[in-house]
Amino acid sequence: MILKKTAKRIGVFAYFDADGVVDDYVPVLVASVAEHCDYLLCMVNGKLNQEDDAKLRAVADEVCYRPNEGLDITAYKEGYFRLRDAELLNEADELLFFNQTVFGPVYPLQTMFAEMAGRNLDFWGLTRHKGLNADLTGTIWDKVEYGYIPPHIQSYFFAVRGSLLHDAKFDEYWNTLPVLHNYVEAVSLHEMRFTKYFEDLGFQGAPYLDCTEWESYMDYPLMGMPIEMLTQKHTPFVKRKSFFSARTEYLSVPQGAAGGDLLQYLADQTNYDIGLILQNLTRTVPASVYTMALTPCAQPANRLAEGSTAAILWLDSPAMVSAAIKAAQSLPAGSAVFCIATDAKLAQKLQEALPDASIQVTSQPALAYAAEQILPQLEGYEYLLYLPLTMPEISDELLNRTLAETTAAALGDVPADIAMLSRLAGVGMLCPLPDTLGDHFLTQVPLAELPQLASLLRQTPLKKLPLGKTLLRMPQSAFFCRTELLEGFADLPWAEIEKANGTDFILPLFAQSKEALCGFALPWQTAVRELWNAKEQLSRLAAVAGTPEHHKLDLIEFRMQGIVDFYNERRYSMTLDQAYTMPLGFKDKLFIILRILLKPQTFAKLYRLLHHGQDIPPDHRDENLP
Repeated sequence: MILKKTAKRIGVFAYFDADGVVDDYVPVLVASVAEHCDYLLCMVNGKLNQEDDAKLRAVADEVCYRPNEGLDITAYKEGYFRLRDAELLNEADELLFFNQTVFGPVYPLQTMFAEMAGRNLDFWGLTRHKGLNADLTGTIWDKVEYGYIPPHIQSYFFAVRGSLLHDAKFDEYWNTLPVLHNYVEAVSLHEMRFTKYFEDLGFQGAPYLDCTEWESYMDYPLMGMPIEMLTQKHTPFVKRKSFFSARTEYLSVPQGAAGGDLLQYLADQTNYDIGLILQNLTRTVPASVYTMALTPCAQPANRLAEGSTAAILWLDSPAMVSAAIKAAQSLPAGSAVFCIATDAKLAQKLQEALPDASIQVTSQPALAYAAEQILPQLEGYEYLLYLPLTMPEISDELLNRTLAETTAAALGDVPADIAMLSRLAGVGMLCPLPDTLGDHFLTQVPLAELPQLASLLRQTPLKKLPLGKTLLRMPQSAFFCRTELLEGFADLPWAEIEKANGTDFILPLFAQSKEALCGFALPWQTAVRELWNAKEQLSRLAAVAGTPEHHKLDLIEFRMQGIVDFYNERRYSMTLDQAYTMPLGFKDKLFIILRILLKPQTFAKLYRLLHHGQDIPPDHRDENLP
């Protein structure tokens, strides 16, 4: 069916937000699509407050609320039924379904709608997944009725023409769609089924963006090759999850750099406001998650960048005085230097080396002192450099000395800092790359290991942030930023933060609260060193955890997860003495108590209810480890 210029298009927009908020990118998205629809219905899963409800009503013809059940697919279904029952579809030539999982438009939608209107189709979408011809038995996709993943048009943006819309088989499809409980069921029972189901009935579908030439090495080009999709295919939308998905989720993505490169490209080469992305990203995604996905990093380089800067240098050892002098000498004209020394002798040495600097002696924690005593003096300065140059008391702790020297090398050249901050899209604060050879092997620390800090954060303005399961650790807490970003920084409860050992974790969270990213600076020498360090660490882990049959990274991870699952299963086969002495969580203890109190059949029924139909794990006490 080819659409005429007078064709009538109806739209269904499915929306959900866990906080019931409508960020600014949503009205932009909906309004751009509504321009090409004669009527647009917003189906909201859950609730919105009055202000956010008004944002949707300003760009849509109707807003309807439903329980947050069945994901976007069920919202599509109920939206279709609502329009059908109201007879709004009687004269419709096309019904369009889309959701909030994309940002855009990057390009005007007129081109897409005009091209697709001239193609003889019964249904179409933005993109098609190439499918997977593999046995799905025993996988999470074993509910796909075809036994394999067929090529399919993806459901975040698709349309059906009147030739299918007004066919009884389309109505029957939605009436017989099973109840959907989770994402896997939504994809298995609808998205992977819809295209083949109707093509087998003789209907014709196609994607707007043809990516077949990339399918031999790319499953999902919109995620794996988003810049190529923009430059070569002119995709009007980019996926929201591009900016926070795990770097290894799409294995064909070179170096896992697609998300960060995409954000930079949008900022540098398009008119799309990345502030819309940052507003949503920093509100809904933990900083530890999107930072690992984007890894906004820059190489310090000599640039003729100017800007009045206040530098706060913290030293506890004469060994780093030369680094302090170098940093101070890099400051542009009109700047100021504040030095925090831990003793009077070091203060005198600094005053001799930097006669124009303000030297202060304190035994207080440096960042807390700087925030409370020096920040109020910085009005009129455009930038702030906070550079801790601290050394361990024992000179043999070379790892910590390396960390101090890396900090100086990363941020010690202020013109380079200004240039990096200016060219990194979305970044409001620069830090040195977290060192993987310090006291902590990982730069992401589980929130469960920081109970005091977690409790404290819930008492500050930062409590509104999604903390996630882990927090980013920034050794030394060094940073460079525009002073305007630091509003409210001095008001944080620094004494309590220090007691909770939370100083290293505050910077990414504070930047997030300002809808900004925390970026990283690193000299190329540091980058190369850390690359080889990481390879060495992975080799050593593989030597311990791998086997001849499980020597690749993904197989080692699979094997180790199997061991973890094995032990988790054993928790339900413990004796009372074992349960009493084991450090179990409340949920585990409650299950043990219920298993004692309830009849076996009743407990088994409860277990299946809480574990999506899975049976109680068998008793493995006599089995060998995998």
